Amino acid sequence: MLKALISNCQPNSFTLIEDSVDVSGKFLLKEFIEASKTQSQKTLVLCFDKLGSSLKRDLNIELPTAEFIDCCFNYQESLSGLNKPLRSILESHVSFDEKVTIIIDSLTSLYYNNGLQDTYRCLHSLLTKPIKKGTQLMQLVAVVHSDTLPDTKSISTLSHLASTEILLVPTNLVNRRHLFIKHAKKNGKIVKQEEYCWYDKSGVLLSEEKKTVSKVEDAIDPNGLTTFRLSLEETEIKARSELRLPYVKTSEDGDTGGKIFYTPDDNDDWDEEDPDDDLDI
Repeated sequence: MLKALISNCQPNSFTLIEDSVDVSGKFLLKEFIEASKTQSQKTLVLCFDKLGSSLKRDLNIELPTAEFIDCCFNYQESLSGLNKPLRSILESHVSFDEKVTIIIDSLTSLYYNNGLQDTYRCLHSLLTKPIKKGTQLMQLVAVVHSDTLPDTKSISTLSHLASTEILLVPTNLVNRRHLFIKHAKKNGKIVKQEEYCWYDKSGVLLSEEKKTVSKVEDAIDPNGLTTFRLSLEETEIKARSELRLPYVKTSEDGDTGGKIFYTPDDNDDWDEEDPDDDLDI
């Protein structure tokens, strides 16, 4: 599913990548940037963690349609703050009637300098309002360093805006990344999948769903659940089969017909007369 999400984006979609100091999400940024060349006319990479030239060198990207914009010195104003300078920066790099993909290398810096509420407003503004008249946002991709945020509420709040969440977690497998994907389809259906991804010898990103092996549980021995013995020994089984219970008649002549056994009682009221004798028939 990871490859499909990278290559087939939906307009105004927001992908939130949650990484940590143990597992970096930079490699996914590179994949989204390279995929954007077939999806939009321009890709704007907003660099808050480091200078654009440094990030471009780290990602080893030479893409003429991708612009790396230094934002690490522009967000430190108050909030006229976050939305206005950021949108003005974007406006200066976007033409009318242009399809644009926006990549944000880190939301963590925005969070700590402007707060959760203003960061949320900024993302919401990018998703709902055109940067310029006629411009179309094809995709918004942002990384957040989840291990640096004070609580899980912050991630939960930001994820409300995201159509796709990708959580990177540590793994002991060599040259493989372990990730959890949560994707909301247009019809409202939520798809969750656990995957591994890696690069082959030619540098192509591959992914596969993690296979879960169902554990076969041992049969439960009921004798181990009680303080007394439920089973019978052979001598007990033999004695039970030979036991003849009282007052039970058995058929020994092979007659399979039904029989009624009745023992008359002294107090029985026997009437020898025919009750129909007085009828005039």
